[in-house]
Amino acid sequence: MGSWADPGSAVAARRLLIVSSIRWNYLWQRHQALAVAAANDGWQVDFLQPRPRTIRQVLTFPLRALRREVLTQDHGEPPLGVTILGPRHWLRPRARPSYDVALVYLPDRMTESFVLRNGVRKVIYDAVLDWSTVPSDWFPPLGWRSSERRIAGWAHSALATDAEGMALVLADRGYFAEVVPPAADDAFVEAENVADVDRKPRALYFGSVRPEVDVRALVALRSSGVDVDVVGPVADSDLRTQLVEAGIKVGVPIGVAELACLAATYRVIVLPYRGERASTLMPAKFWNCVATGAWVVCKDLETPRLPTVRTTHSTEDFVTAVLEALDTPVEQSRSESPTWHTRWRRMLAIAGEVPREGPDNL
Repeated sequence: MGSWADPGSAVAARRLLIVSSIRWNYLWQRHQALAVAAANDGWQVDFLQPRPRTIRQVLTFPLRALRREVLTQDHGEPPLGVTILGPRHWLRPRARPSYDVALVYLPDRMTESFVLRNGVRKVIYDAVLDWSTVPSDWFPPLGWRSSERRIAGWAHSALATDAEGMALVLADRGYFAEVVPPAADDAFVEAENVADVDRKPRALYFGSVRPEVDVRALVALRSSGVDVDVVGPVADSDLRTQLVEAGIKVGVPIGVAELACLAATYRVIVLPYRGERASTLMPAKFWNCVATGAWVVCKDLETPRLPTVRTTHSTEDFVTAVLEALDTPVEQSRSESPTWHTRWRRMLAIAGEVPREGPDNL
């Protein structure tokens, strides 16, 4: 596999490499949240952005850009301690100090090569996507199965994931992965707690709308007389048409801080999912939803048992749960939500950088 860096040669500030499958200026997700948490913990973070993975991705880029399918969202300047590495860095020879830890999200030969030639003491493959079920327009990396197997077999590697369902998928492939669930962003934890009487008697879905989101459940909810709002990008025109024709208001993506303030004004937030991918999903926004203090009604997700969360498995039960939530005052005190700092410390424990602090049940 090659030689790893000598721990004694590391600089005073520990160094983290994140081999990301999403751009920094894409929708705010786990990759960026852990980068910020690490930087706030005093680490120097290199966030390596993805490069084109297939010829089809390159050739279709102009058309996707014309159709506004190439999403860009302004997250502001990266915080102190986070350096964004562009695609050109993939082919550069080693020119940066070695890393203490790498979080890998993109399993392919080029990732392996980058990690090996730059020197990393501990690699965590954070398998938050089942590449066998993602849509084709996510451009799964070529040879991802073989790369996943090689990375998992490295002596200095460990596996993590964000969902119990994904951990079971990995177990079927012969890999043990420790579950490190998502967390709440600081903006949602710190948003003003709106009194129940002042909350909108409406249902909100925020985030991207992709095929695994159960649009039909949202349409059924609107047909039952519930006012439904969607804030975020919609993956294709057919899904948007279904939403709009049902009378669902679709808003454009907004920044994390603004979204946190908006979400806290709703009585009910919904997370309806469907299909094969739903079994391996734990949406990164789950704890953001909980942190708002609203009722959270889910469909076809396995979630922690919390006072303000209702989980359903059929469209009829989903609609009924939302209607009941709209008629039920929500408690004024919010459920405690884990932060990305706690999740980052879990990653460090997996890497052997800090002692384990006991089981995390949230």
